[in-house]
Amino acid sequence: MSSIKWLKFTNNVINPAHIARISVSPQVIKIFLADSKDIEGFWMFGSGTVRNESHHVVEIPNDEKFKGGYNYVKRWIDELP
Repeated sequence: MSSIKWLKFTNNVINPAHIARISVSPQVIKIFLADSKDIEGFWMFGSGTVRNESHHVVEIPNDEKFKGGYNYVKRWIDELP
């Protein structure tokens, strides 16, 4: 069993267990983190819904200032199984 590989770049460290989704474009990578405090829904007689619409977004632009971070995160994404 492998351990969780935390995502560390510039001034951020992200636990991959909290990533809801990732959007990749040539201009920017957006990492949407799930906020477990804002889960809502209902459950009745064996069926229902649960949703979480609140996300914190970490944006890594593909520009000279953040180029190293963008490339690091892109490589991390490419190595995912």
